[in-house]
Amino acid sequence: MTGRERPSNLISFTPSSAGSGLPPSGRGPHDPFMEARVSVLEAGFADLKASLGRIEAGQVVQGQELAAFRRDLKENDLPGIRTQLAALDGKLQEKPSSKDFMALATSMNATLMKAFSLAVALVAVLVAAAWWLRQQGIF
Repeated sequence: MTGRERPSNLISFTPSSAGSGLPPSGRGPHDPFMEARVSVLEAGFADLKASLGRIEAGQVVQGQELAAFRRDLKENDLPGIRTQLAALDGKLQEKPSSKDFMALATSMNATLMKAFSLAVALVAVLVAAAWWLRQQGIF
């Protein structure tokens, strides 16, 4: 529904006595549609009361379930969970940390650089030896 559309169940107000200067006399409404609008409001409030009653009943049940869950957690599961957490914490303390992995990676990089440098030097020596042997006519 957009801002300008009117709900289909809305009873329009037609001010029959508005501005007519008639004082409220207590002899009934001056608007013949007032009773219809009031009955629509009463039906809406009855629906709201019924909905609130269902919500309140649901909250009571949820509150009881939450209390039972907390009681069960304290009595049964909490000591077991604490034991499992302590065991996991002990296992994690034994594992290498990220600093250990970084130190290992840095060490491996240095070792790989040394091995690569040695391989390049050996290739250079082999090339030089092959060239010398070729110059001597041996190879």
